[in-house]
Amino acid sequence: MCAARLALGLAILSWTSWIGTCWFTSSSWSFCFGSRYLVDELRSRGHIRLVSYRKRMSVDGYKSEASLKNKCMGAMRSDQLVCFGWGANGQRELGAFAAVSSGNGHTCEVKSDGQLVCFGCSIHDDEGQCDVPPDLGRVVAVSAGYDHTCAVKSDGQLVCFGENTNRQCNVPTNLGAVAAVSAGHGRTCAVKSDGQLVCFGSNMLGECNVPTDLGSVVEVSASFDHTCALRSDGQLVCFGWNSQGQCDAPKDLGAVKAISAGGRHTCAVRADGQLVRFGWNIHGQCDVPKDLGEVVAVSAGYLHTCAVKANGQLVCFGMNADGQCDAPRDLGAVVAISAGYAHTCAVKSDGQLVCFGLNT
Repeated sequence: MCAARLALGLAILSWTSWIGTCWFTSSSWSFCFGSRYLVDELRSRGHIRLVSYRKRMSVDGYKSEASLKNKCMGAMRSDQLVCFGWGANGQRELGAFAAVSSGNGHTCEVKSDGQLVCFGCSIHDDEGQCDVPPDLGRVVAVSAGYDHTCAVKSDGQLVCFGENTNRQCNVPTNLGAVAAVSAGHGRTCAVKSDGQLVCFGSNMLGECNVPTDLGSVVEVSASFDHTCALRSDGQLVCFGWNSQGQCDAPKDLGAVKAISAGGRHTCAVRADGQLVRFGWNIHGQCDVPKDLGEVVAVSAGYLHTCAVKANGQLVCFGMNADGQCDAPRDLGAVVAISAGYAHTCAVKSDGQLVCFGLNT
């Protein structure tokens, strides 16, 4: 069995996609966790108990219990998160970590000594995304994509491995030092140390067509088929599939301080705290409440959107078939939010993790 115990630390920003949940810590590293497995064994050892998907999750002796659809179930003590994935591949105790990222069924972790460990690849989906090169060396950042993995070494070198049908692992020879990386579906986007954004891999819908005049980039959000970049001057630029207007940033948007690319919509927090959204709105995921007020964080899920107000209140809107917008009334102040495919996770000001929505 596997029971990866991860020291949580101080979460200051979180993000969830349909492939998992991630937190960004105060040290700027991200960590995620993926496919759940061996539920009965952990239950027998007292680590977890099963709950209905609309029930607020808790377990004796733990702060909270979180379950991500087909991906991860865990329980957090005051300083530990217990997670388990597809246990058929020898997942094991991982120890202290610096960064972890989850893909579509596999998870990669950067340990405190810089070692990269990947696990969760079954015989049905093993494309080599767990085969860490033996001579990789010390790693400072990792991004697990749909079925490939990219890691940034301590010297800034980018190394990718796994599924390479679309050449998403063919790192340009002249790329140079990398400051950030985002492994998407069949493509990879990297921000160089000089702020240049480079994308390579699948480009059927223009998701790798970085504008020639983009300029210096500080943040990138690669969704399924569209990519959004935040320039150093606060300007938001999106490109790729634009069937629902998810790349049409308003001309009067102004300076932006945070971005989040959802399933087919995009959200941006302006410098003044106003939440702006554009793209697909079939389920009201773009219907920002008129009285929302100043926003400090936003997370765009597949068909719903969640925002944290300046006073810490969490507000969610859009698709709610599975209760993913039903924040508990006694939730209290929130410091981080993560909207997934059909569930939502929030970190309270006291460090407690609360999740609600689909739990199957």
